[in-house]
Amino acid sequence: MKLAYVDLCGFRGYRKRVRVDFAEDFTIVDGRNGVGKSTIFDAVEYALTGHLSKYKDAKADGETVANYIWWTGQGPAPIDRYVEAGFKD
Repeated sequence: MKLAYVDLCGFRGYRKRVRVDFAEDFTIVDGRNGVGKSTIFDAVEYALTGHLSKYKDAKADGETVANYIWWTGQGPAPIDRYVEAGFKD
């Protein structure tokens, strides 16, 4: 199986819906620091496992990583909060 797409909304830094379709051979994800490249791959991991292993049990000021999985930024909250990954043979 190959990863076909990741579709997310309200996940980490993405308030609005974003869908990334991966090419048949390979896909290059490019951008400057802080624009959400790693979040796309975090979303794939979250869709498959239900957690983000790179953060393990990180805690600070009584909060855990779970407090930052879903979008909590300024402005209205997203209507939907989800992560979905799709595959093809």
